Amino acid sequence: MNIEKRILPVGTMKRPGTKLSRIQGVTIHNTGNYSRGAGADAHANYCHNSCNSAYDSYHYVVDDKKAIQLIPEDEVSWHAGDGATGPGNTTTISIEICVNPDSNLAKATDNAAQLAAQILNRHGVDLLFQHWHWTGKNCPAEIRAGRPYSWDKFVDKVTAYQKKGGLAAASKPANPTPTKPKPAKPAEKTINGVKTRCDQILTKGSKVTSGPLAIMAGIKKFPDGNYIRVPALGDGWFPMAFITEHTSTKDGKCDGYLANDKAIVYLDKSTVEAIDIPHQKAQIHGLWVYSAPLVEISEGK
Repeated sequence: MNIEKRILPVGTMKRPGTKLSRIQGVTIHNTGNYSRGAGADAHANYCHNSCNSAYDSYHYVVDDKKAIQLIPEDEVSWHAGDGATGPGNTTTISIEICVNPDSNLAKATDNAAQLAAQILNRHGVDLLFQHWHWTGKNCPAEIRAGRPYSWDKFVDKVTAYQKKGGLAAASKPANPTPTKPKPAKPAEKTINGVKTRCDQILTKGSKVTSGPLAIMAGIKKFPDGNYIRVPALGDGWFPMAFITEHTSTKDGKCDGYLANDKAIVYLDKSTVEAIDIPHQKAQIHGLWVYSAPLVEISEGK
């Protein structure tokens, strides 16, 4: 199988450049795009053309001919729908399998199994996840429906490819078998010294913050204050009054100087005023932002 690298530019909505907290496995998706021609090239083109206008991404996209890598394996991609600190986004490498009718679905799925085996061997891990595991979304829809074969058969194929490919990590046990994942536990967070569990499902009234976010250069002054661009939150200007510079900046210091592309910021505690589920957005401070980078620290009603 041919693997091409078409890495997205760093610091964009699709590739924030955030490092994975660890790598525990691979998450499998189906694209859900049934248009003719919607193969790996088309999806790679979409990602590059919308890198600062849509908040979705994946490490690899695979069809019946090849795989294309869009994000380095040690960085976050926005694929699991479980937020900026959710374990799906921050600990797994994502593979999208194309389902376009002019592609051979069985071959595309086999290619994904082969790629998944290579990744698991390379990092010395053995966990395979369905997208469904993280959010309950019916994905990978084709595999979950038994097309071209069941999830159990997909796992068996990955295992077989792992054995053929050998092991990349000496500490990994011989003949590893991908395990069926257990239901994920709610994220545990400490708020004002008190541990709490939030389900990361945003509702009206949810208190949210964010992980570290990159900004675009420049500050714009409006009558009511200064604004900056935070691509991860959306396409537009965000009020600086609700942003704090993260201590881990690219230039190694936290100086409050945001008029450059080195600053890393996070969203201060904010309240969700409304949600737009179809577009995966939430309203905070009267502005509609992408919900993916938001982290729920207190549940709404």
